[in-house]
Amino acid sequence: MTEGRNRRPLIAAGTTLGIGLGGFVDGILFHQFLQLHNLLTAKYRKTGVDAATAVVNIEINMFWDGLFHTFTWTMTALGLALL
Repeated sequence: MTEGRNRRPLIAAGTTLGIGLGGFVDGILFHQFLQLHNLLTAKYRKTGVDAATAVVNIEINMFWDGLFHTFTWTMTALGLALL
């Protein structure tokens, strides 16, 4: 490799892709398939509360999960554009 080669663009693309794809793995595997956690599960519980509160809390959790998935998609698209 040459000494003068600038690797910063590749490092930025790889880091951004890693953040996006890592988020996809978390979102798809843990949130969707295994249903182990949502982003705000500790704050807005869906168990141990009355049915109406549980529904509202599930809607809040799904909204924030959607924002998380939007973020991961955006990071992946940005990483591909940088690459």
